[in-house]
Amino acid sequence: MTQDNQTVEVHSQEASRIQSIDIFRGMNVLAMIFVDNLGFVTGLPWWTYHMPREANGMTYVDMVFPAFLFLMGMSIPISIRSRRAKGQSRSGIWTHAVVRSLSLVGLGLFVSNAPQVDAQRTGISFPWWAALGFIAIALVWMEFPESDKHRTTSGASKFVGLAMLAGLIVIFRRVTPEGKVAWLDFPDWEILGLLGWAYLSVSTIYLSL
Repeated sequence: MTQDNQTVEVHSQEASRIQSIDIFRGMNVLAMIFVDNLGFVTGLPWWTYHMPREANGMTYVDMVFPAFLFLMGMSIPISIRSRRAKGQSRSGIWTHAVVRSLSLVGLGLFVSNAPQVDAQRTGISFPWWAALGFIAIALVWMEFPESDKHRTTSGASKFVGLAMLAGLIVIFRRVTPEGKVAWLDFPDWEILGLLGWAYLSVSTIYLSL
């Protein structure tokens, strides 16, 4: 096999994705969005809620987080091998893993703190604070085609998104159950934050082998 044919084969392998994982991931995200909104609805059948802690069993709602962990375990080795095949350095792969992990942790903190926004002290209501936050997150994570033409647009999008997030974090205020004014509530990482720590742990183990 010639070098050109080998190059074409490698690029073909890189371009291909495991569709079953992508489909499962999409279905899991839809389930997560669906069950997150069910928590505010009463009177539904018992199997549409998380199983109470004192009960012995589980519902499909309880499987959303474990399914994410399963998908993460399936995807990390594939992603790392793909980056190695593209010639990315070991330090570059480590940087990617750390940045993605901390991004998930930050998203978890954002989601867990959003409902606690005090409109009077923050100067902005919860719906607006959450909406602006999700817009900022979309600007940061938005992917553009890899070309000189879109490089400036991509950089500007990320800069604006990060600036918006920084501003929202700076002005954030909440009121504790004791009636005190406080900043972000760090003990609750939410599911996304827990996934971020899991991603960092699994990536560290895999890259250390």
